[in-house]
Amino acid sequence: LKVISFALSSNESALARFDREANILKQLKHPNIVRLLASGRYRDTPFFAMEFVEGKSMDRVVTNRRLSWEEVVDYGRQLCGALQHAHEKGII
Repeated sequence: LKVISFALSSNESALARFDREANILKQLKHPNIVRLLASGRYRDTPFFAMEFVEGKSMDRVVTNRRLSWEEVVDYGRQLCGALQHAHEKGII
């Protein structure tokens, strides 16, 4: 669940970025991109809900141990596939 920071809740630019992020996620359907499940407002606070992804964050994976070149290639291919999908949807 992602909720805009209270400090930014009256910042029109931040609200627009938050809404744009949710709208971008709505367009993306790829196994390596988290899916948007819902978006809206609760008590006038914007939110969006994304699928829960089991496991560690990538920064933790690379910090805790040295990856083999095969793992790096595998992660790189997954990342490139996700970026290509986003690019095909006009997202840079």
